[in-house]
Amino acid sequence: MAKCITCKKKAVFTSPTYCKDHFFSYIENKVKDTIRRFDLIKPTEKIAVAVSGGKDSQTVLSILHTLYGSRVSAIAID
Repeated sequence: MAKCITCKKKAVFTSPTYCKDHFFSYIENKVKDTIRRFDLIKPTEKIAVAVSGGKDSQTVLSILHTLYGSRVSAIAID
């Protein structure tokens, strides 16, 4: 059984090897770094996420809401 490289709990992801909690942090940090590196979201901009109901759009919405709070709105796509 693989163990998290940060806390030694059971790993749920193996490249890099992280437990669930550290994997979530890893993904959030990658998103934050990408947004900052490419200057994708300005400090005063509102953010709209088109959500289809699938896991990818739900994940993007969740991460952006964690990072930017009330600046993020969802637009349902049917």
